[in-house]
Amino acid sequence: MKFCQPHWNELRKAIDNKGLGHLVASSGEAAMERVIAEVKGEDTTATYDPLMSAHWMICGQALENGGLYLLNGDYCPLCELEKHSNREMVINWIEGCTNQVFEDCLAKGLKPIQREQ
Repeated sequence: MKFCQPHWNELRKAIDNKGLGHLVASSGEAAMERVIAEVKGEDTTATYDPLMSAHWMICGQALENGGLYLLNGDYCPLCELEKHSNREMVINWIEGCTNQVFEDCLAKGLKPIQREQ
């Protein structure tokens, strides 16, 4: 699965809107280093990435609801959801997983920072 750029931007914006943008890895390479640390069991609050956590939540939901075909190609899980459901469901998935990530951050002692508007 690979998010399309518009859906990735939408997910990132939802993370930013919850004040968690400062916790997101600064690059794809840095994000991968954090994923590797997690896989190795070496993750800490310093390596937690709310954007990647939301990404994995959506991928899990997509596999559970859509099926394994999503692993065979560059399917955007949210495009597929929208295709088989509707736009409102995409919004619900993004909000639901980013709300959970927000709660997870609080439980880990990671504080949101609200940007000035």
